[in-house]
Amino acid sequence: MDINAYLDQAKVHQGLSSDNQLSKRIGISQATISQMRTGRSWPGDATMVRIAELAGIDAREALLDLSMWRCRDTASRSVYQALMKDLKRSLRGPATAAGIAAISLTALSNPTATGSLNVEHQKADMVYIM
Repeated sequence: MDINAYLDQAKVHQGLSSDNQLSKRIGISQATISQMRTGRSWPGDATMVRIAELAGIDAREALLDLSMWRCRDTASRSVYQALMKDLKRSLRGPATAAGIAAISLTALSNPTATGSLNVEHQKADMVYIM
């Protein structure tokens, strides 16, 4: 998605018919929306979170997209893309993440029961990163 898709989805999700109405809902000027739409400026992080909320999109995904759009080097962009892939995987399977968290917490609270604290600790770290 690009910034225009976010803005358009926010309008649809909120039942708004114009960028002017959207700008008031976000709390920015209509000129600022125009600058974002034409690529002359990017929203700040707080504005991007607000746009995501209005669009019904996870704010974590929106902030990663924003970081990718603003990123100028390919090495950093590939890191953001990997983070996005991990985030989307976790969003598709929240029950899986919750299951791993429950197993990890159980194992960490009683490491002698499983005998595999290191593996369970790695799982707990993975859940924290998600």
